[in-house]
This record gives sequence, structure tokens and C-alpha cells, in this order.
Amino acid sequence: MDGYKRVRALQRLSHETVRATVWAIDEAEAVVLEHVMRAADPAGPLAQGWMLDALRARFGLSLDELGRRLDKTPSWVSRRLALVRELPDAIQTHVRTGRMAPHAAMKYLVPLARANRAACLTLADAIARAQLSTRQVGELYALWQEGTKDIRTLLGTDPLLMLRVRAHATARPERLAAPRSAV
Repeated sequence: MDGYKRVRALQRLSHETVRATVWAIDEAEAVVLEHVMRAADPAGPLAQGWMLDALRARFGLSLDELGRRLDKTPSWVSRRLALVRELPDAIQTHVRTGRMAPHAAMKYLVPLARANRAACLTLADAIARAQLSTRQVGELYALWQEGTKDIRTLLGTDPLLMLRVRAHATARPERLAAPRSAV
């Protein structure tokens, strides 16, 4: 496992012998070890989710077991699994291409996808077009939760307008300065 490039390079150099280290571990441990050894070049949350999903499907590992093997919490594992299991491919594409922050997708869009998949897709497309920060996505999610049908329609068509309206509505009114007395 994880030596194919080295073998090809040695073949090009006309080496007939390849030195290898064999570790007596099962396949699940080898996949986890490969992930841990690449910690200097960490995969993004989507790639982590895909790896975790493959480990769960192939080896039947629990959230606790996956967390223990990767030195992560079960919550960390659960969030990444939700990213690849709960969110439609279109939203995963937004995350993969950088038009949406992974944290925003995990925290705000996963719950919405569970409740209303079509609405989640509409909101996700609007968020990706506007390339909003995680904080802004959180504000839109709050508006979505408390909003009417008309508000939700506006969120899907013009999220930046909705953010400006929310900022204006929550801004403190400026205090008028008291007139200066002529002395």
C-alpha cells in the first residue's frame, strides 16, 4: 500500500530491488495510518468524509472507533460523515470548488438538508453565487428558520440584500449629539 509511485520511479532508474517495510496490520489500520502519515498535507473535510464513509461501509467501524483511531472526537467524525452523506452532490461541489466554506455547510446546511432538501439546494446555490462567509451563512440560516415563505424566496434569490436588511434592522440607531451651547 502507498508505494506505487516509488516503484515506478525506481523502475525508471533501472533499479531491480525495492526496499520495503512491512507492517503487520489489517487493511482498516493501514488506511487510517496512511491518513495520519499525510497529516502534513491534510485532506479537506470532504476527502476526510469520503475516507470515513468508506471505512464505515467496508469495515463497519463505529463513530467512536473511527474517532479513536484518528485521535478525533465522535462529533468530528459525525460532522464530516454528514457532509458527504446528507448533502447533495451539488452542494459538495460548491464546497470542493471553494465557493462555500466546509464549516458553513456542515453547521448550517446539513440540518436544512435533513429537513428540506429542495430548500437546502436553493439556499446553497444562492450562498455559492455570493461566496458568503460562514458567519453570513449562519445569519441566512437564522433568517430561514424564522422567515416566512416570502422571506425564504428572497433568501434564495438575493441573499446579499437579505443580509443588508438584517444588518440595518439590527443596527443601533445613532444617538444625536446634544447641541453645543454658545459660551
